[in-house]
Amino acid sequence: MPAAGTAALVVVGDSLTDGRGSTTAEPTEPAQHQVADDLVAAYRQMAIRAQAHGVGGYGATLTPFGGHGYDDPAGHREAARQQVNGWIRDSGASDALADAVPLRLLTDAP
Repeated sequence: MPAAGTAALVVVGDSLTDGRGSTTAEPTEPAQHQVADDLVAAYRQMAIRAQAHGVGGYGATLTPFGGHGYDDPAGHREAARQQVNGWIRDSGASDALADAVPLRLLTDAP
């Protein structure tokens, strides 16, 4: 618990580092669905623990990684990223949201 008069904040969002977990799993629908489920479970646990200690938290969406070596032609990794982002945006687990996706989409690169 933070001392009186101090503030504590946790920012959760690793962007491509989280998405890389999806590249160690096969680029199949079941494998990528499991990756997304695992990431959501980890984010949920971080939020629960932060809240238990009175620490506020910001959730940050995972940026698109199309065009990188992490991408797969069938789009299973992209679907996993979108699944995780949906949870980050809609779960209510964070006190606030830092949605990096619209910022990334301002560029010409995927």
